[in-house]
Amino acid sequence: MPYCSQCGVEVDDNVDFCPLCRLPIQKLPAPGDEGKPYPDKPAGSPPVPPLTLDEKMAISRTVSTIGILIPLLFVTAVDYFINRRITWSSYVTASLTGAWFIILVSLFSWKHPYILAWLIHGDILVFLFVVGRLMGRPAWFLPVALPLTAGSALFATLAIGWIIRLRRKGTNVAAVILLAIAFLCATTDFVLGTYLKDKSGLGWSLIVFSVLVPTVLLLFYIQSPRFNHSRLRKMFHF
Repeated sequence: MPYCSQCGVEVDDNVDFCPLCRLPIQKLPAPGDEGKPYPDKPAGSPPVPPLTLDEKMAISRTVSTIGILIPLLFVTAVDYFINRRITWSSYVTASLTGAWFIILVSLFSWKHPYILAWLIHGDILVFLFVVGRLMGRPAWFLPVALPLTAGSALFATLAIGWIIRLRRKGTNVAAVILLAIAFLCATTDFVLGTYLKDKSGLGWSLIVFSVLVPTVLLLFYIQSPRFNHSRLRKMFHF
């Protein structure tokens, strides 16, 4: 039977505290009850908490900046080492700087698609202006680069707004994107034809329209409530 370590009083096995001094009774394990064995493998480290959104953004900014800066410095050094001055590397610098700006804009404005679309197109516009200056041909910027970039930004904005307002998203999202591409091709055809041939009108973009518009209508029809999806499953055997 156990004893109280302070009073020396013998107590019953089922008593947890000494009846005199209320000291907890220390009980030895019964024979054959040595407790659970120690695990063969040590316990692992506590789980690492997931990264917060701000931490992910900071890591993305750091990685993208280093990833752009290393090739930029490399090509600049190679260009200067070979030619003893900066020549072709200026094009690479402009391209990488534009890509870096697009990455940063995407990280900061990914929740605002309209702002993101216009900032990306603004970056492209600045890039085309710089390239035109480097090539010594800035005259094509106003009649070609500016209207094409503005048209692309306009169609992208309209497509984003249309997609956001769609109640049922599916193949109709692809239809909206293809329709925006068709109008952008028509704008490109018109602008380039006017600039290169001094002749306004549409040429090759009509072929693009004749292919994309029926596809767009089909995609809209597939997503509409009138379309019978069971027939499509039977047709493709799924």
